Amino acid sequence: MTQQHRNNYFKLVALIVDVAYLVISKYIKEKILGPDSFETFLNKEKHKLVHIYETSQCCECRIPSIKKEKLISRKQLLILYKSDERNQIRDHKKYARNKLTQICICEYSAKAQIDVRVVDITLANYIIQKCGKHALGIDNWIEQIKDVRNEIFHLSDIQEMTDQMFGIKWTKLEGSIMGIAKEISSDYANEAEKHIMQTQKLTIIGDYMLKYEIICRDYWRNKCAEFERAQNQVIDEKAAALQHTMPKLFSRSMEKECHQTMRKIQTLDSMVNKINVMVNIFGSEENVELFDDTELVMKDNKRILIPVFMQLDIPTSWDKTKVFEAIDEFRLTGTPDMNIRIKAISIDDLSMYAEISKQVLGNVHELRSEINKLMSTMLSDAEIDTMENAELCVNLNVPDTSEIATPSSIVG
Repeated sequence: MTQQHRNNYFKLVALIVDVAYLVISKYIKEKILGPDSFETFLNKEKHKLVHIYETSQCCECRIPSIKKEKLISRKQLLILYKSDERNQIRDHKKYARNKLTQICICEYSAKAQIDVRVVDITLANYIIQKCGKHALGIDNWIEQIKDVRNEIFHLSDIQEMTDQMFGIKWTKLEGSIMGIAKEISSDYANEAEKHIMQTQKLTIIGDYMLKYEIICRDYWRNKCAEFERAQNQVIDEKAAALQHTMPKLFSRSMEKECHQTMRKIQTLDSMVNKINVMVNIFGSEENVELFDDTELVMKDNKRILIPVFMQLDIPTSWDKTKVFEAIDEFRLTGTPDMNIRIKAISIDDLSMYAEISKQVLGNVHELRSEINKLMSTMLSDAEIDTMENAELCVNLNVPDTSEIATPSSIVG
């Protein structure tokens, strides 16, 4: 492997993650959302988008005009929507011959203050397909970007690309990105072209491994949805055979219990509930001011991000591996406007290198709120029983150039 071939590979990764994702998000925001926030849009279009996962007739179906095909996994759907079974309306469910024929989708609502940048290529593709105006070329351009993403994933073992192959892939990506950008505006197309040129001149360093991980996660979410579709088809076929051969055993209550059990497995309340989150902060606001803007502090969208070290002290009864996976998922799916960005995490002691907005770091109430949101997501994804009393300690260390640490603590 030559360094040039490796650079070729990671430049394509950067072009997808740094430019293609941004342009696709911009297209959705400008050409599909209009004046609405992404949260408002998702609630308005809930019926169309929920049915790329839910295949049954639902309480909002009026005519069979929506093709109901499971195109994504439940995990992908829950990137956009939160699910609360308590919001279901009993009368919205209908049965025929002991079989559930209509479901209630009132349990779904858009995540609060969700940003369009959380969507990956797969979700963006379906949002544009189901809710867009089908501008000429858009579907084809996104499909080409998705194809290159898949090809990059399948080269993960060698992580290299010849100059000739790089040129072909780059031209394909560049044409698709510019095609979408021109649909937004000529000014934005000029801006996108500059980003593409800058990406082609990149010096590849270790940080681009994170972007490579994002590409892989995006790909595997799509593949998992395909696996889930195939498995569900097998289950449906077996259920239909059981109902045909033993209709008395396959009762309405059995099917209802089956659905309830599956829902419990797939969802978990994300409230912190009875888990007390202790946050220990080492380092004062005065120490934070000592950082030099050219070294440890970086500006992003007019915000200053402070590098910090975090370490979780969890109860011994909790599954450390699940906690690690939950935090790592948060790291990979984070958006640029988040106030806490996790850059790296160790599975051994759950210590993290992160960046926190200086504004948040200097306000005890904002910091508590941000950490509680992070911990709530972690508890949900790690399948922790939040109704059991427990203490979770988050130790936050702000590097101090004077090497003097001043501890303080807050309770979440």
